[in-house]
Amino acid sequence: MAKLELNINDELDARFRDVYKTMHLNLTAAVEEALAFWLQVKLKDREPWPEEEQSLKDIKTGKTEMITESREEFLAELKGLENES
Repeated sequence: MAKLELNINDELDARFRDVYKTMHLNLTAAVEEALAFWLQVKLKDREPWPEEEQSLKDIKTGKTEMITESREEFLAELKGLENES
C-alpha cells in the first residue's frame, strides 16, 4: 500500500473533512474515492497507451481473462496474505 504525504490548502482540507465525515467514511477511503474520481475525469478523453489497447484486445479475444473483485474482497485477500507471513 502506498503512503502519501502532502500539503493542501487549509480551506480545502476543512471542506473535504466535513464531507467525508458526513458520509461516514474514513479518511483513507474518502481520499481513495476522490483520487479515483479525479483520474476517471482526467483520463476520460485521452488516447489509451499501446499496452492498454493490447490488454483490451487480449481480454476481448479471450487470450487474457479479466478478473474483477470488490474493494472488500481485495482487502480481505490482502489481510489473508498478511496473516500468512
